[in-house]
Amino acid sequence: MNDICLDIRELLDKNIDIKYREFVTPLVPNELNILGVRIPVLRQIAKTIAQRNDVEIFLQMTPTVIEEALLQGMIIGRFKLPDILKWTRIFIPRITNWSICDVFCGNLKITRKHPKIIWDFIQPYVRLNEEFSSRFALIMMLKYFINEEYLSQIFTEIMNVRCKKYYTQMAVAWLLSMCYAKFPNETFEFLKTHKIDVDILAKTTRKIFDSYQISAIDKEKIRRWGKMEKTCRKNSISATTDKIRNSAKIVLLNDKNELLLIGTDDRNIKDINGNYKGRFWQLIGGKIEEEETLKNALKRELFEETALTAEDVEFGPIIWQGELDLIMHGELTRIKQKFILARLKGDGVVNLTHLTQEEKETVTELKWFSLKEIQESKEIIYPGLLPTYLKEILNGHIPNEPIEIDLARGR
Repeated sequence: MNDICLDIRELLDKNIDIKYREFVTPLVPNELNILGVRIPVLRQIAKTIAQRNDVEIFLQMTPTVIEEALLQGMIIGRFKLPDILKWTRIFIPRITNWSICDVFCGNLKITRKHPKIIWDFIQPYVRLNEEFSSRFALIMMLKYFINEEYLSQIFTEIMNVRCKKYYTQMAVAWLLSMCYAKFPNETFEFLKTHKIDVDILAKTTRKIFDSYQISAIDKEKIRRWGKMEKTCRKNSISATTDKIRNSAKIVLLNDKNELLLIGTDDRNIKDINGNYKGRFWQLIGGKIEEEETLKNALKRELFEETALTAEDVEFGPIIWQGELDLIMHGELTRIKQKFILARLKGDGVVNLTHLTQEEKETVTELKWFSLKEIQESKEIIYPGLLPTYLKEILNGHIPNEPIEIDLARGR
């Protein structure tokens, strides 16, 4: 063994921390032995060794312990162009675990001065079907290229990843989660419009949930979409459908402050998990047809579902609005609803004699409910938080502008 290699091994042996070795060994699956030298100590040794004239002899050596591999990476990181690229090519095949990979990438700070050169250098490694070579390229993107200039290129390269091994997939997931932390809208759009491997998608979701850099709102957004995506793939439904159903719902009250609900049993309506929940009660109203005004839709739905005319009720303002994703007739559909307050005039009688043929197949009955009956009901009533919202209205708190309500939340 050459003098420099002997000198390095002597330095390593002097700085062994047995407790650190016991801690790190289970965390780093590795073909090499682990001595147990801490990273800050290795950096100091690298700083000293890098100044020696015979340093290249050490860099040509095949590492026998993980600390030697880490040292080589740290020393290479101190080089300038073009030598740093030459030695990086030699070093990459020696990367045998995530620790060597990620520490090495962290040492290549020259990337900040020469992003275009380094970007072009790492591209071929993305496509390699080699676990840690491809991880190297992905971690480099994560550490240095998540910015407006390179974001779209990162998304392109993610779709070029061929390796299916664990540490490559984890790198993709980590990269996507960091993109989501810095560019949530752009990353969410990428996830929705590209068919990401299901295992990577699951790992990405976990990374996002574990991140302290991502807001609770953005985490919930991913959680809901992830459930929907899983169901859509299971049922061969696109999760990026543009199908939108605009609808109007009538919050119709009588002189006893009872609310009119319509019973529905439609197996073509499922939640985003693909589950049919059974018979449910909902407010009267329905789809706003193309080129139909809100006013005309209200009149039509009122007559079809109750046999009442516009003269029988007094329409008030739009009090609530909200959106919900459902699977309707096998298609993912975004439901956009407006809720209009209305009062029954006199003793108008409601019935189901004017239902459309489609409604006749799914509508079961009409019934007036008191607030107490809604609160105590064991049946499914939509929206789930109707008792809370309705109580405010009955207490005279009519909003000046429509309140955005959560249609997906249950009681």
